[in-house]
Amino acid sequence: MDVLEKVKELEKKALEKTKSKMIVAPISETIQLPVWSETIRGLPNVIARSALFNARRPNTSREMVKKIPISSVTDVSIRYTGEELRQDDETVFMQLIHLTQHQPFAEDIQFTPYSFLKLIKWPNNGHYHHKLHTIIDRLNATGITITMKGCVYGGSLVNNFVYLDEITHEKRKKWLVCLDPKIINLFQSSGYCRIKWAQRVALKKPLAQWLQAYYATHKEPYQIKIETIRDLSGSKTLALKSFRETLKKALDELVKVDFLTSYLIDEQGLVHVKRRFDS
Repeated sequence: MDVLEKVKELEKKALEKTKSKMIVAPISETIQLPVWSETIRGLPNVIARSALFNARRPNTSREMVKKIPISSVTDVSIRYTGEELRQDDETVFMQLIHLTQHQPFAEDIQFTPYSFLKLIKWPNNGHYHHKLHTIIDRLNATGITITMKGCVYGGSLVNNFVYLDEITHEKRKKWLVCLDPKIINLFQSSGYCRIKWAQRVALKKPLAQWLQAYYATHKEPYQIKIETIRDLSGSKTLALKSFRETLKKALDELVKVDFLTSYLIDEQGLVHVKRRFDS
């Protein structure tokens, strides 16, 4: 074998060795959320600006629906299948998202019911353990299609939920939840709002909770009609005068928790608000 043939043979072996290493150890793509502080919860704007999690009272009966259109802002189409979602469901959903922040989005989230309830400021008792379980079940049984510029999302808010031991069938100390990895596309395509968690958990009125998320998507909120807020929040109150009173109480609560500095509902039925920002 001459020198040239020997060089070619060495190059061939080196190439085969490199390919072998690539096959044994492929490069995997890790999908993770943006990072925010422990005092913040993130929510995709497309969800915060819609009635997907509506502002109706949590203890009233919920409808089972199939592929119904959900009220949302212009140029966004949302269709939903499942049991109606409310603000208590959104609180749990935001906390689940938060728990994925420092790990790959497709990995299981592990938590005890006690620790989860503590973080969302709900009492630690049997009633709320059951409520948490029911909500995660409800999020697991959803079917959502969101169509907007640059993104089409279709899937369930929760992919898997494990709370029973596979062998004993007893309740696990730690529950396992896996979110749909495609949800992360909603953070990238529509942007996301940063919600102050202490304010959120202090709010009692569902409409106040919905408004906090909605206005958090706007640095300088523009004026909006009362009717538009009613529709986007999923309210079933037909009488505008009655909804106006509910809206005023919700806005008062947002001022009380220091989310808004002031608000005004003018004679034309337009709602003006001013957000408070940290200096």
